[in-house]
Amino acid sequence: MTRDGIRPNCHTLNIQINAYAKSGMMDEAMLIFKGMRKQGVSPDVVTYSTVIHGFCKIGRLDNAMVKFKQMTDMGVRPNPIVYHSLIQGFCTHGDLVKAKELVTEMRNKGMRPPDIKVFPSAMQNLCKEGRVTKARDILDLMVHIGSRETKRLRICLLLY
Repeated sequence: MTRDGIRPNCHTLNIQINAYAKSGMMDEAMLIFKGMRKQGVSPDVVTYSTVIHGFCKIGRLDNAMVKFKQMTDMGVRPNPIVYHSLIQGFCTHGDLVKAKELVTEMRNKGMRPPDIKVFPSAMQNLCKEGRVTKARDILDLMVHIGSRETKRLRICLLLY
């Protein structure tokens, strides 16, 4: 592409970052991300969302939060997708205090809290790891959000 004199734009670079991130190849995704500015392309909300989701997926939550802070510092407004990725990542890895902070931040910005679908998979992963207490804590987070699905999930937890 570049040999033919065609300069990549944000959309084409987002596609490449997404391909690496979905494959768990975050180091490669970050090479493209870091090279964007050198090519005169500014990352957008989709770029940051993809990188943050990729880091959350592989458990590198510190990296995800660094990108989240960088995103806001650069004036790129996080959307619900970014928050959902972070909340799911923190729930899955058992940091429910941070997840609750992010839910509160979403609400303060006038965004709807995460969909109920975010939580059962995190609870199931924690239960499989023998971290049932952390899984129960997710129910408290759901009550904080105002979810009506907590009764059904409490019954599921009793099975563990």
